[in-house]
Amino acid sequence: MRQAQDVITIQTGRQGNHDITRDIAAWVERQGMATGVLTVFLQHVSAHLTVQEHADRDDLHTFFQRMESPPSDSYGEFTSAVTSVQLSVPVADGRAALGTRQRVYLHEHRGTPQRRSLVLHLMGE
Repeated sequence: MRQAQDVITIQTGRQGNHDITRDIAAWVERQGMATGVLTVFLQHVSAHLTVQEHADRDDLHTFFQRMESPPSDSYGEFTSAVTSVQLSVPVADGRAALGTRQRVYLHEHRGTPQRRSLVLHLMGE
């Protein structure tokens, strides 16, 4: 059993979904492990992680804005209770084993650009 761990940084330029699938997939492939489990951990509460199909829409962001009403710059107080900052993704044949249309998204709650840190930890062989 091998392990690999790294921190990657994602720059968000706006509120809403940011497709980070390529960043994660590229990192997994560089590790050279055929099978395993990848943990993705977001080190922030004013953003969250999700696996969805074609989630580059504004309706999810509108939902979270309603949850945080009245709007403030302290997003995360309520959304962190119902969202996740951690995902587990299986690795098969050296690649993240996501479904055909599944993508990994970082959902940014803040209205200003942010630098988001993600800890990637892969255990496998």
